[in-house]
Amino acid sequence: MKLASRTTLALTSSVSFLLAACGGGGGSSPAPAPAPAPAPAPAPSPSSALQVSVPAPTYTANSAESTAFDLVNKDRLACGFGLLAQSAALDTSATKHSTYIKMRFDAQEYSAFGHTEDPAKSGFYASTGSARATLAGYAGTSPGEDLATFSTFGGAAPTGEASSERLVRSLMDSIYHNSVMFYTYRDVGLGFATTTLADGSYSAVLAWQPGLPKGTAPQVSSDLVVSYPCQGSTGLYPEFQNESPNPFAGVNMGTYTTLGHPLFFFAPGGGELLLTEATITEVGGGTVPAFVYTAKVDPQAFLKPSQVYLVPLQSLKANTSYAVNVRGTAAGAAFARAFTFATGKSPS
Repeated sequence: MKLASRTTLALTSSVSFLLAACGGGGGSSPAPAPAPAPAPAPAPSPSSALQVSVPAPTYTANSAESTAFDLVNKDRLACGFGLLAQSAALDTSATKHSTYIKMRFDAQEYSAFGHTEDPAKSGFYASTGSARATLAGYAGTSPGEDLATFSTFGGAAPTGEASSERLVRSLMDSIYHNSVMFYTYRDVGLGFATTTLADGSYSAVLAWQPGLPKGTAPQVSSDLVVSYPCQGSTGLYPEFQNESPNPFAGVNMGTYTTLGHPLFFFAPGGGELLLTEATITEVGGGTVPAFVYTAKVDPQAFLKPSQVYLVPLQSLKANTSYAVNVRGTAAGAAFARAFTFATGKSPS
């Protein structure tokens, strides 16, 4: 019998994109200058269109990596965020780090769970997620990885496929990690590692590392607002899992004992997203109290003004359908959304 378990998340760092330009001057001549040659046509801007098809991934069928890749891409495509393409270089980076964390667990160095690596430790590859992506040969920008781990004590170890689904759904059932998984990146790499210690405890680690290839534009929906979940989404965990750093530290949300799965709303064109009306209702039941969580209340200053969460102030029911209705503005333009989604079971 499984006696106890825990799931832990660690947040990737944010990344800044910098642009620079330079120019020069010229001299003079007493003779008339020849007519200048026609200026070359400007290079076309990279497309920001959504990726609605990507090459088939090379992960082994039904593996942990395949399970995570397919699950997130299914929801990203259905909800208007576009597909992510597998990157072999980001796979290498993510795998190196998940293996490093697994080696720390083997040594019972549990406090080492996080995004940095110690060059004095076995399994060291590079200090940060972005450095690991560069070392692995990724031609683009990657902020690092989302990380999730869980441990069980006693009983048979779950399969890699089951472990992966638990870990990726925990990442989706969050604020900060969710905002990375459902962002405008185009690539992703995955790393998965497990270990069973002498005391019988089993631990699994998933590293999810997104990236934007050099010379490409972020993928941006033409819709004014997109969301996760969206119409027809299923399998959401009923209650919010723990997250580090804590997105609710010091946030006055009123009285509650547990929280439900956060609902994400995003204005892909940028600008401030405001929810002026928002309700969550159990289909055939009552209304669920909820809190509108924005960048203005974010204690870690991680969210952008275009990202908003509707957070249920109680645990949702397992295997239950809910209706969502929201109204508001995105960059000053009015919008309304209505959809239904369904929870699954709680993580066991």
